[in-house]
Amino acid sequence: MPDSSFSQIQAAIAALHAGDRPGARARLTELWHELADDGAARCVLAHYLADAHDDPREVLRWDERALAAADALSDDDLQRLHPSLSLPALYPSLYLNLAEALRVLGDPRARAVAAQATAAAEALPEDDYGQFIRAAIRRLVARIES
Repeated sequence: MPDSSFSQIQAAIAALHAGDRPGARARLTELWHELADDGAARCVLAHYLADAHDDPREVLRWDERALAAADALSDDDLQRLHPSLSLPALYPSLYLNLAEALRVLGDPRARAVAAQATAAAEALPEDDYGQFIRAAIRRLVARIES
């Protein structure tokens, strides 16, 4: 059974996807503080808090937090939050977002992190999500190389 905090996180993410960036950012930040002891929730929250910010330095800060949180987790930790979550499915997106944040800031580490995203994407299934992430990584690599 999914953790009850996951439904709160999903509601905030839905607000973000609906275009309410300030409202979503505020709610995600509240949840960040409320769920301070839940590493899996904080990983997901940081991943989406990066998307809710406009300042590239803040985006980078949240992307770095999301990756650091993931590095401290196991699949069991994530699946306690929600059964559909897994580290192999999450890492490609985390690396993708971090590489994009670095690229926007002109940081040369973007190339190496994009390579990590490419390598991590090999673990993704051949479903819509896997295809979506792989395509996004290819577009990112092309932007970095241009």
